[in-house]
Amino acid sequence: QQMCAWLEVPCEVSNLSTVPVGTSSYADKVQSDVGVSTEAVQRWREKMSAAEVNAVEKTSGRQLEDFGYELLRPSVSLWGRCRPWLTLPGAVFTAVRANAGRHGGIGAFLMRRIRALR
Repeated sequence: QQMCAWLEVPCEVSNLSTVPVGTSSYADKVQSDVGVSTEAVQRWREKMSAAEVNAVEKTSGRQLEDFGYELLRPSVSLWGRCRPWLTLPGAVFTAVRANAGRHGGIGAFLMRRIRALR
């Protein structure tokens, strides 16, 4: 209902059970009338480690709470709290290298991001 209000469209519960699949990348694996799936909403609980959850909550906790998310505040060792930050430069480099062709090169990508901050 909140999404319908945000989109400024009428919200009818009967419509929620027939949301069509909108991308061809997995259309052959899913029925076309599967409705709204909440699977992705909770997927992070299986995929993220306690250290990763801790890092996200430390950097974005206030915003998460503002949007109604309950913080987990996992118990993490000192190494677990430091590791995500120590591996961040390598992860950023890997992501930039993997996506360089998609964004017109790193220079153009960074310039677009910098302009967006203004």
